[in-house]
Amino acid sequence: SLITFVNKHLSKVNLEVMDLDTQFHDGVFLCLLMGLLEGFFVPLYEFHLTPQDFDQKVHNVAFAFELMQD
Repeated sequence: SLITFVNKHLSKVNLEVMDLDTQFHDGVFLCLLMGLLEGFFVPLYEFHLTPQDFDQKVHNVAFAFELMQD
């Protein structure tokens, strides 16, 4: 399943997903997953590790999509 795939990769940084809807809503895990899949470290200053508002969450998701395009 998708959760199994995600957890296989996120386990490398000691993270686990139980619910995609709630844990991917802010883009943090998606940014980290993109870095793991592409084999590079995503600088923590490029996204909001603990987003405080909607705009920061949107920034994270948009940044993750940028990583997918590169």
